[in-house]
Amino acid sequence: MALTTNRIRTTIRSKLVVPAALGHVGATAGGGMATNDGTVLFPNACAAATWVIPIAGLNVGDTITCLRLRGATAGATAKTIAWGLWKSVSASGTITATLVQAMTTDTTATAHAIDIETYLTTQEKATVKYQYFVLLTITTDGVAATVDISSVEVDVKKTFGQES
Repeated sequence: MALTTNRIRTTIRSKLVVPAALGHVGATAGGGMATNDGTVLFPNACAAATWVIPIAGLNVGDTITCLRLRGATAGATAKTIAWGLWKSVSASGTITATLVQAMTTDTTATAHAIDIETYLTTQEKATVKYQYFVLLTITTDGVAATVDISSVEVDVKKTFGQES
């Protein structure tokens, strides 16, 4: 008599909310600064200022499916928000960053809430060798144009068990 066990595979969807203020200035300074309300402010006349937001809380095997950028813009002159999901790996004494996917760019000349959602064209499965981060590049023109970033939301799919 043989004993048979069925393994159950369970998938749970969760959301990581990463405050923008946990990030830091990227390679191109001249912009983002953390504020007292937990956001990151890019003042007027930023020229391609960068901000790096690490994505902490991923477990090996988690699958990143979607990212959402939250914040607000002010002023009636042009503002450009370009952003993307990146991963970095350490190999042979150097760290190399690779773009996973560029996200939807927000280019506008009006004040509005930022709520940009982009699904990954190829879902990214977290492994032990990669560290993930969002790289923002912000340009503001004019005297009163500002961009205020509050958070990045990361939709994650967690799978437990095996297929039966």
